[in-house]
Amino acid sequence: MSNDRLPHNQIVLSLEDGREVSLIQKQTDGTGNASGTYGKTVEIWIEGQPEPVHHVNLTEAMVYLNAYVEQRWKWELNKKENK
Repeated sequence: MSNDRLPHNQIVLSLEDGREVSLIQKQTDGTGNASGTYGKTVEIWIEGQPEPVHHVNLTEAMVYLNAYVEQRWKWELNKKENK
């Protein structure tokens, strides 16, 4: 049987600065090139980060992404203030 799908489930979104955020997990049958378990956890990679974050559940993913965006926003704000 031919499978033209990715070997894993993937969602790609963009941050305001244009960098991509990728969330991936294995297929329902457990196959795939991701560390996330279907329906339970995901692997998150933010473009520019050296490594993805592995096996995070929905709550952990929301906390991680919110903290990253908030940290980045504070960094950008401080950068503007120090000019």
